[in-house]
Amino acid sequence: MAHVPEVAFLLKRGRVRAGTIDSFLIWRLTAGKHHVTDHSNASRTMLLDLPTLDWDTELLDIFGLPRDVLPRLVPSCGVVGETDSGLLGAPVSIAGVAGDQQGALFGQGAFCPGDCKNTYGTGCFLLMNAGTRPVPATHGILSTVAWTVVPWAETKFATNPGTSASPALESASPCDREAMPLPLRMPWRARFLWPAAPCNG
Repeated sequence: MAHVPEVAFLLKRGRVRAGTIDSFLIWRLTAGKHHVTDHSNASRTMLLDLPTLDWDTELLDIFGLPRDVLPRLVPSCGVVGETDSGLLGAPVSIAGVAGDQQGALFGQGAFCPGDCKNTYGTGCFLLMNAGTRPVPATHGILSTVAWTVVPWAETKFATNPGTSASPALESASPCDREAMPLPLRMPWRARFLWPAAPCNG
């Protein structure tokens, strides 16, 4: 923000907003009435304090990011606003927000601590339900909010060892594989140590 004069100008007038793709979509769908994100998306910015589920004041100060620029934090489940009536002919409630990998964890029924899901697409994404407390990050494993659900008064956390490019590698032709950067040709580099998960029976 300090390096783009137009942004600094608008920031002084309270006209700058920052967020993730979900906050942008909700902003647009509600014609600018709601600037919100859920905890699962907010945690992926690395600006969320996991124990308090609030923006981390110390990190905001380090990066010089005013709190009012960021979206209001909301649960993953619950009505956060309505679409503008001119968009679909009538207001439609927006009642669910989730990060893509956390949404996949929920959608694949990984509700208990130790439950894991793996999804394949542009990469290979492994997430494990870590229960109701964030797991301290070690060995390159990232802790994140899985979801917050108000009716259940529940917040679940997850661990994520990172992303493997091996699906892209396996589907590539030998010529394409040789053109890839070296780390993508060596998928073992993307492997991380994974904590032992309790058996779910």
